Order: sequence, then C-alpha cells, then structure tokens
Amino acid sequence: MGTVAGLQGGSFAVGQMVGPLVSGVVADFLGLGAVFPVREGIGLLGTGLVMVWLCRWKNARYLLTTDLIPEVVAGLQKLLNHL
Repeated sequence: MGTVAGLQGGSFAVGQMVGPLVSGVVADFLGLGAVFPVREGIGLLGTGLVMVWLCRWKNARYLLTTDLIPEVVAGLQKLLNHL
C-alpha cells in the first residue's frame, strides 16, 4: 500500500511541475483554446498507459480472474435498473 501511495504522490508532483510548463508552451504556439484538449489527451494517454502497466503487473492479474468482474457487472445492472 505504501508503494501505491508513493507512486500516486510522485506522479501528482510531476504533474504539478510539468503541467504548467506544457500548458504554457501549448498556449504560446496554438492558443489558449488548445490547452484543454491537449491536456485531456495527455490525461487519457496516461490513463491508458497505467491500465496496460497494471494488467502486466504480476499482482494485478487477479483483476481479470477473480470474482471482481461479476461483482462489477451486478453493480452496473443495479445501476441500470434504477434508471
């Protein structure tokens, strides 16, 4: 658990340092309106990379093989029934 907290804290700190720099460069070259889509793209790319990394991580394989998936499906069905 400490490792996960360290990774989260470290990635947050990097984002706090690099984000304004990248946003400033994008704003200078493409205009202020382009900053938000570029940052969204970076966020989605980072999310995808983390998901791939987690699926390859030896201890995260349980996400695909345990009872977690049926529980998620049951929760989604309950949510859809309320709509």
